[in-house]
Amino acid sequence: MIYILLNWLIIGLTSLVAGKGLVLILEKHLFKEHQERVDFLYLTLAGLAFLSFAAGIYHLFLPLSPVFIHGILAAGVVLLPFLFRHYLNLKREKARTYQWVLTAVLGIIAVNRILDVANLSFIVPHHYDDGLYYRTFVHWLKEYPVIPGLGNLHFRLANNSTWHLLTAVYENTLFSGVRFNDLNGFLMALAIVYGLSGLYALAVHRVNTLTNYVRILILFLLLYPNGTTYFTVYNYGVVTSSTPDLPAAILTWYIFLLALHKAEQNTWYTFDLNTVLIVILVCFTITIKLSVAPLALLVVIIFLTNAASKKWKGPVAISLVALLFVSPWLVSNVIMSGYLVFPIYQIDLFSVDWKVPDALVKYAATNVGSWAKIPGVDRHTATLPEWVPGWYERLEEPREQYLWLVIYAHALYWGLLVMHLVAKRKVFYNSLPFLMIYLVMLTGTVVWFLNIPDFRFGFGFTFFPVILLIAILIKELLYDLRLAIGIGYTVYLLFNMSSGYWRLIRNTGSELYAEPEDEFPVGYKTIKLEYGQVYVPETGDQCWDIALPCAPFHYGIDGKSTRFRGKSLKAGFHFR
Repeated sequence: MIYILLNWLIIGLTSLVAGKGLVLILEKHLFKEHQERVDFLYLTLAGLAFLSFAAGIYHLFLPLSPVFIHGILAAGVVLLPFLFRHYLNLKREKARTYQWVLTAVLGIIAVNRILDVANLSFIVPHHYDDGLYYRTFVHWLKEYPVIPGLGNLHFRLANNSTWHLLTAVYENTLFSGVRFNDLNGFLMALAIVYGLSGLYALAVHRVNTLTNYVRILILFLLLYPNGTTYFTVYNYGVVTSSTPDLPAAILTWYIFLLALHKAEQNTWYTFDLNTVLIVILVCFTITIKLSVAPLALLVVIIFLTNAASKKWKGPVAISLVALLFVSPWLVSNVIMSGYLVFPIYQIDLFSVDWKVPDALVKYAATNVGSWAKIPGVDRHTATLPEWVPGWYERLEEPREQYLWLVIYAHALYWGLLVMHLVAKRKVFYNSLPFLMIYLVMLTGTVVWFLNIPDFRFGFGFTFFPVILLIAILIKELLYDLRLAIGIGYTVYLLFNMSSGYWRLIRNTGSELYAEPEDEFPVGYKTIKLEYGQVYVPETGDQCWDIALPCAPFHYGIDGKSTRFRGKSLKAGFHFR
């Protein structure tokens, strides 16, 4: 487990330095005046986005070997004292006794939960898609630059998530022979610290803002004690895996949180640093998981809002930043599949010999959605009356409760909106900025339900309105009980602490210094092709650590099948 914690330090150091550097660049070239201080969470997330951008460019030409992360780490160590030197000169306010006590209690909770997540990150990955294609795709990223027509080997290898790009980067750490799968755990640990700092802000500084309550409630969601329920994404499958589902959900929540912060601080119509950070994080999140593409509507709204002021610095900067941050991802999409955004076959701009066949792209576009609607049946054109009744009947009780919770939350929003409009009361919750943000949430929920109604793909859009509604009720009805809320929630966290804190002491000889399991032996068979051979699993469709090139299975379309484009794997694949 100590290896996981040390690797988190590397991830935290490099992403924090990259985020701070990005913010300084933006401030120098776009914002001459003083800007609002950026929280450590958004510095880190911006840093991850910036590193994925740099890794994307690097990988167009070279594999993501240890040279890349070692160079980034060395730069981070050198730049750290220069970028954060002003913190050494800050005058510290004299803390009162209760502040020290609260800091100690929250620190104990933080250590406990972080060690708990580290222990989960240590566990062998058992998410099915890890063996299906996540791990194989990461192997390609580490051993080769972008491969032309990689999607022809298997269409899932063209999904091209930048979260796997970062996974490949941080698997190459300073610890020889140890490969890590802990980016999701790092993101969870980061969210835990940020949520606990929100509790501190509530108890000590009396921060009675909607966004602070949302920040605390996200913490509650991530730490919900029952790890198998659909009321939370805190479960073994997503923490131990490199799945992009978890970061897509958490990043979506924090993007909405930052947008609400701007609206609540009356800076929604102001082009500032937070505006650009929202655009960067939206681009980053969409390249992680295409199912959150409705977030692009938020960028469009921000663009139009700034364009309405007829000051073109904002709109131009937003357009350039968005295009810049998605450009490496778009280029690699074209190289791997022949499409600008795989598997959106409607955008067909390129005629290259490695293009994934049209029939396969269309199948890939609807495969997951079809499975989510009618499992085991390829009904890619099923209408609502055909799939909704059966889909609802198959819902387990926790999923059904979750669904109705989301429906009730939206119904209450509309009820509150109508009530305030009839009474002609102007409040934050019926202001235009709030309604714009809510529109994106609602659009994302509708798009999710109509296309891929599996709950793990919709957490980002579906759960945030529930969290937001509870935060509104707390802010408006329970603020006078803020001390009781803070104490009660802290006691709750202490009461529900698992054995994570003591595991560090108890397991000094076994788990603490052990390395994460790294080998996943799978039997395979060889398929001979011109210029080379392809490996497929003997049973099932999971490649795990089978040598490259591995595919879950070898298939043909209209009498054609995957072929090598040349004698080297770098030449790629096509259908012939």
